[in-house]
Amino acid sequence: MDRRCRICGNTHSNEEFRIREMMFGSGQDYMYFQCSHCRCLQIADVPVDMLEHYPDNYYSMKPENPLVFWLKCHWMSYSAFGRNPIGLLASRVYGRHEVCDWMRIATLRRDSHILDIGCGGGALLRKLAAIGFSKTEGLDKYIEEEGDVGGVTIWKREVSQLVSVYDFILLYYSLEHMDDHLQVLKDIHARLKPGKQVVIKIPVIDKYAWRTYGTNWMHLDAPRHFYIHSEKSMELLARAAGFHVAQIVYGSNASQFWGSEQYKEDVHLTDERSYAVDPSRSMFSKKRIREFSRLASKLNVEGDGDLASFYLHKP
Repeated sequence: MDRRCRICGNTHSNEEFRIREMMFGSGQDYMYFQCSHCRCLQIADVPVDMLEHYPDNYYSMKPENPLVFWLKCHWMSYSAFGRNPIGLLASRVYGRHEVCDWMRIATLRRDSHILDIGCGGGALLRKLAAIGFSKTEGLDKYIEEEGDVGGVTIWKREVSQLVSVYDFILLYYSLEHMDDHLQVLKDIHARLKPGKQVVIKIPVIDKYAWRTYGTNWMHLDAPRHFYIHSEKSMELLARAAGFHVAQIVYGSNASQFWGSEQYKEDVHLTDERSYAVDPSRSMFSKKRIREFSRLASKLNVEGDGDLASFYLHKP
């Protein structure tokens, strides 16, 4: 008997896949299945203890290098407001930060009340605060304790336990780590002001990277990613929670290629030979990375990138 899709309820012709843990290199297999109707890929059984899969060196919890933090603040400031020479130079390397899309599409303002769900150590929130956004809060159930972190309040609780109502809610590579997506979005709907938007950036299934690499695709990230949505499954989920999808912006990068190529060769993300750890010891030349970046940009324009921001509007 086919497993039941937790997004649309379909039980027919769902395809199973075994996917390896490859961030830390345990190589352990986890069973996933893809719904034949809404196309959402989802873990068959959520592990009982997920904390063991988020060690102290997990990237969102690690402190950021002060110089990198400083540079990224200038980059974000230029993307949001312009008139920043250092940020202009950084943008020539990094491209445009999506904060400019948040301001344009979701009408984000400096005085908007912002909530970042799944914020980790709060690095993104602290950057937003540093460039002039005055009301920023975060939520992450995996932090040790809630409180003030670098001038930003981070809550260790469920969305349903919050009391404030927000102008802008951000889930930046976090929804895929959560179970019961419909309930999560319903809780977010209750905490968002009418006429405002939530922005959800996630990996997207059935794009070039999945078609090319299959179970070696880097952004599967088993078992931490419980769901990898399709455009269709996100549309169904948003509608069921009371939202409508106002816009989809693709923002993938070269990692979908170098990460997946590494995984094909059994080089995990934190391996000393990984491009993420030491580019000089990796299997990729600078020219090859530039080629990956150009291809990623092309796929984003074509709507075939593997990472996308879904702008959900609350009427």
